[in-house]
Amino acid sequence: MLWSNRNKCKDKKNHGLIFYEYDCKFDGKDGLYNILKYETDDKVQQLIDELKEFAFVVCPDYSVYGNFPNYKQIDALSRSREVGYILSTYGIKAVVNFRATYEWTYELALTGICYNGIVSIGTLGCLRDKESRTLLKNSVQALVEYIKPRIIIVYGYAPDDIFQVARDSGADVWQFDSEISRAFGGHHYGDEI
Repeated sequence: MLWSNRNKCKDKKNHGLIFYEYDCKFDGKDGLYNILKYETDDKVQQLIDELKEFAFVVCPDYSVYGNFPNYKQIDALSRSREVGYILSTYGIKAVVNFRATYEWTYELALTGICYNGIVSIGTLGCLRDKESRTLLKNSVQALVEYIKPRIIIVYGYAPDDIFQVARDSGADVWQFDSEISRAFGGHHYGDEI
């Protein structure tokens, strides 16, 4: 269930909460990170109580574009991990969101992921051109090599040329169509390359 649609969910205990949408939906002055870090105890507890209704929460997918300055990429990856840590201290099952761009980001992107655990990847916007696909493929290969995840949850299209290496390593790849894909009859944008 997307963050922006969480109030529409009737069966939260059997759904995970994800953040694979535009950052403006969950970030900013009144966003998830700022509530957890800077708001009153009452407001933090209200958010925690809401999040605890879900089976699990995938850590936020703050935008990490390859053309962002390095400090912005580091900040996005760090905030995602920090939110995951905070949620876990409140007893929420937090699933790490894996996002990397160039090889220099791998160490930070792999930090905080349990060896042979569960990880989530959103592929929206990562398949639109050859460079983006190559970056995703290389980062998935690094993930498999160093973390050997047991389960990879993929929100969006999970093409074989990118995720077969994970399947070959023994990981279960659980693919879920994005809301955009479902709205357009299953078309996976970016796969036409």
